[in-house]
Amino acid sequence: MKVVALMFALGMEGNGEPFLSRLMRVVDRSFPGIELNVICQMSFRLQKLLEYRKLDLAIVTLPNQKSHSTLLSQPKLVWVAAGDYVVPWPMAFYAEGCAFRAAAVAALKKHGHADRKVLTTASGEVIKSAINSGPAITVMAEGTVPPAFSILPAKSGLQDLPHSCIQLVEREDGLSRAALQVKNSIMKLLGRGG
Repeated sequence: MKVVALMFALGMEGNGEPFLSRLMRVVDRSFPGIELNVICQMSFRLQKLLEYRKLDLAIVTLPNQKSHSTLLSQPKLVWVAAGDYVVPWPMAFYAEGCAFRAAAVAALKKHGHADRKVLTTASGEVIKSAINSGPAITVMAEGTVPPAFSILPAKSGLQDLPHSCIQLVEREDGLSRAALQVKNSIMKLLGRGG
């Protein structure tokens, strides 16, 4: 049997681990001829890999919808904390280039507030740990906020944040038959396909 390697990527900003494990099981069980190679990086880096034709498909979170993509959702970004927080809001963020970080910094700057970054990391688990252990806050997509965290109310003094754009982006030069099968599986797992 011929094995087709397919490059799939998942942006780190969301809460995609449960989805990724389900997708890998479906592909392994339904398409034994497809070897799914997965990369998890920041969405802006994955978008570049798609442009350079190094990926077939990627689920990314970016400020705007890209061409050759299927919009999956547009959750509102929210400020999140686990307990008490102090002004000027010590912040835990992903590295430069993250759409969530950019939205937070732009909102604060627009209203003349300084941001005080106390943690910058490439790990969502490290951000959650920092939020859980102290007075730091972060930005998450509504619907992905862990139960132990709270969405900060408008009275906290933090500015309103925009919506994000979670999308399935495919390479511009078209998809192979294997990539189309994986794309269809993704859409079915997300309740968006037949």
